Amino acid sequence: MTMQERLPGPDEPQRAAPETPAGPILVGVDDSPEARTAAAYAAGLAGSSGRTLLLAHAYPKPKGPMDLAGRGIVGHLEAAARDLVDRLAAELRQTCSAQIETVIAAEKPVPFLDRLAGRASMVVVGQDTATLFDRMMFGSVAAHLAETARCPVVIVPESWAPSSLTEHRVVALSGEHSGQATLPTAIAEARRLGTGVLAVDVVHHAIPYAEVEQHELALAARVAEAQQVDPGVTVETCILHGHPDNELVLESAIAAAAVVGRPHRHGATGWKRSIAHAVAKRTHCPLIIVPAD
Repeated sequence: MTMQERLPGPDEPQRAAPETPAGPILVGVDDSPEARTAAAYAAGLAGSSGRTLLLAHAYPKPKGPMDLAGRGIVGHLEAAARDLVDRLAAELRQTCSAQIETVIAAEKPVPFLDRLAGRASMVVVGQDTATLFDRMMFGSVAAHLAETARCPVVIVPESWAPSSLTEHRVVALSGEHSGQATLPTAIAEARRLGTGVLAVDVVHHAIPYAEVEQHELALAARVAEAQQVDPGVTVETCILHGHPDNELVLESAIAAAAVVGRPHRHGATGWKRSIAHAVAKRTHCPLIIVPAD
């Protein structure tokens, strides 16, 4: 299905809009294993939330004159791109009840997905497996979207499997600088998966016990506030000792999903020094990065 909307005919009744977020779940896809895994995860999100799943693929546009040979190359690339997304959509429709749309474009992935992310309710991408040379030359699509998107971005590692979702809790990093939206997002994801939440804060090994108690009280207060909105999900708390990104990576090995905030930062303390950036490359489970604003 294309991105065109179908309007009701003159004799059809006007239906009320569904009580779900308006934007689709956007997933950037190519022919890599991590992209296919991300698409499978996004299909699960779309199926359980009633939102549209949008498969987006960017393919290279050849340079040079658009003579007969050039137009032939363009046509071949477009046909291959269309075949890729159509085959993936057909596979996903076998198990996904959500509406699935596809879109392709002859341009670089980052600006293409950037535009689409502007109307998405969530963006899903495969974990960055590019080499250092690739990242220097072309950048990381996952890192760019996680840094700039206004909606939550999910980084899905290639090793993720659907069976792992119901066996463990959703882990939320809810420290002082982790953002206020991590707990509500984690609770919503746990409700979707039928599991609970482990809310964690991370403190330095040498911190005095009195300060640990302060962190425990602050974490409990944040949990109590979040549960006022959704009291049906069990939330436990835990204070971990160490470095936040290392501890969250360890927790991700036994988690259904992990949630971390993307604080609003600039300059030397920006995205590249954030906890979200450090965890995104090493997470073992789907990592939901929630923007601060």
